[in-house]
Amino acid sequence: MIRFLRNAAVVCLLPAVQTATAQQRTHHVDPRNVYERVLIVAPWSGSGTKADPKRGKYAPSPAQMSPTSRSGIIGFQCIPSDDGQLALCEYVAPTRAAFSQLLSDHTSGYLLSHGA
Repeated sequence: MIRFLRNAAVVCLLPAVQTATAQQRTHHVDPRNVYERVLIVAPWSGSGTKADPKRGKYAPSPAQMSPTSRSGIIGFQCIPSDDGQLALCEYVAPTRAAFSQLLSDHTSGYLLSHGA
C-alpha cells in the first residue's frame, strides 16, 4: 500500500515539475518589438488611387511611411464597417507620443482602447 501511495505521489508531482520547468523556458518578447497600440473607429481618408489609397483617417500614406524608420505610426490595419462609412483601425507605434494627434482629436472617431 505504501509503495502504491509513493508511486501515486510521483505521478501527481511529475506534471507539476514539468509545468514549472516549462514556465522557466518561456521566452519573453524582445523589448524592441513591444509597441504601443490604439484601436479607434474613424472615417476613411484617401482618394482610393495607388498613390493615395483608402485608409483610416490617421493612417499615414505610403509616401509618409519608411521601412527603415521607427518613428510615428509604423503599422496599421483597418476593417470597414457594414455601411462602409467608418473603419475599425488598429494603429501601431513605438511610443505613445506618436498618437498625440489621434488621442487629442475627439470629434471624428471613437477611441476603443489604447495601451501596450
